[in-house]
Amino acid sequence: MPSLTINDLPYEILSNILTEAAKLNAVEGVTWTFGLTEPELPLGKIPIHKYVRGPVQNEIIKWDSVADIRQTCSVWRNWALSHALEQIHLNKWRTSERWAEVTRDRAAYNIYELIDRPSGAYVRQPPYLSLDKTCRLFSECREIARHVRRIWFNGFYVAETDQKIFDTVNECSNLHSVAIPWTMLRRGNADDWARLLRANSKNPLQSLELLGVEIPQDQKKRTENRVDKQALRHHQVDFSQLKRLKVFGNTSFMPVCDQDLQAIARTAIGLEEIHISCLSTISIKGLIALIQSSRDTLRVIEHAPRSSDGFIHCHPGELEPDSSIHLCELLTSCPNLRDLSLSMPTVCAELFSNHRVKWSGELQVRALGLCPLQHKRDVSRKDQVHSLSKLLSAARDLSRATAYRHCASNHKQSLSIEFFMSHSIFTPLSGTVHGDFSLARISSNNLFPREQHFSFKGPYGSSGVYGKQLTDEENELWEVVEEQEYLGAVDSGWVSMDI
Repeated sequence: MPSLTINDLPYEILSNILTEAAKLNAVEGVTWTFGLTEPELPLGKIPIHKYVRGPVQNEIIKWDSVADIRQTCSVWRNWALSHALEQIHLNKWRTSERWAEVTRDRAAYNIYELIDRPSGAYVRQPPYLSLDKTCRLFSECREIARHVRRIWFNGFYVAETDQKIFDTVNECSNLHSVAIPWTMLRRGNADDWARLLRANSKNPLQSLELLGVEIPQDQKKRTENRVDKQALRHHQVDFSQLKRLKVFGNTSFMPVCDQDLQAIARTAIGLEEIHISCLSTISIKGLIALIQSSRDTLRVIEHAPRSSDGFIHCHPGELEPDSSIHLCELLTSCPNLRDLSLSMPTVCAELFSNHRVKWSGELQVRALGLCPLQHKRDVSRKDQVHSLSKLLSAARDLSRATAYRHCASNHKQSLSIEFFMSHSIFTPLSGTVHGDFSLARISSNNLFPREQHFSFKGPYGSSGVYGKQLTDEENELWEVVEEQEYLGAVDSGWVSMDI
């Protein structure tokens, strides 16, 4: 009977064994690096002390953990490359800093701890050195590039780095996910984007993230940076195979806007996840275009346009008065939608009328008003109370129906709905409203609220004030009242539904 070797095991079992070995190697390896506390001045002697500067990057730890595995055989080498190069993060160099004279061999870091008088030198390197070296490595060793599954670029926002990013990504034939600067949406041509998306290949791009930041004024003024080739409007650019789209970060320099999302929606017919957050340049119009094009496949929608100076939600935008699109009805028509966090111009009970939806978990809706009252000129308080009460009842009924359905099918899932509207937070299932009712207490002569119960929520949601150090008086501003008591206060005019 021929003898078996470890490589004759099923690949899944072999992979699990090597993964455990790599984890043990990572525990025993170096996970920190050193730095210097003070620079040496030419006219004075200031003592320099070494300190633990910070953890070693995860990519380096994974690379070190498979060093011995890579040298064993070709099968183990391929596994080690896939394990270590699955995710790559490329950051812009900070151009100048003081380095401690530490050996490149991280295994010898323990010896450095014995040095009593550490020394160092100022090191200056090109800011885009990591990108240059990675691009050169992938072009010369495509065998290495094919192991990359996810790659993330940070800090490369100028025209001279765009082509190198495209060249780097195009060498990764098995790439599934990429996070790139939003500027490439402007300066890349149709051929660049067609090669990036690879819609007609066996391994098309699955996830695209566009990251926006505020760049310096001198970069904004450069002519080569202010280029828009409008590649998204070209027939070669095909988003039909893309499963996940994320647009994150606010910027005032050629930002991603509704027209861009509408151009993407022209071919994006298979999106499963849409994440649009922390920016104010995309309104509900661009989101609706994507929802309409990928209605049958969408599972996750996150639309949280926040301002750059905090957690205040920007205006979500409005549809034309003669528009036939009703967003509440459109969302309930998505058969596979499960997770939803949305900023809407208006909301109504129609959003929760379909009890066959698959929504679960936490559902957050931020709205400026109510759909039935959107185009009315003279809105009475009775109309406001009726529409709001109908909305809250519909949300409560859907939460209970979802809980009953999951209980019957032995799935421990529930639907928790929260509304952020009129500077208050509504939790229909518990029948409570959280908000700052100090003005209402004055206008009602202390009749509302009847009892004072401080809220654990705050102006930023369930997380309260996000670690801000507030005074006792500020902490006591938010209170919680019963839903019916709140509706009575609206009917009496003590609480305003106006934004």
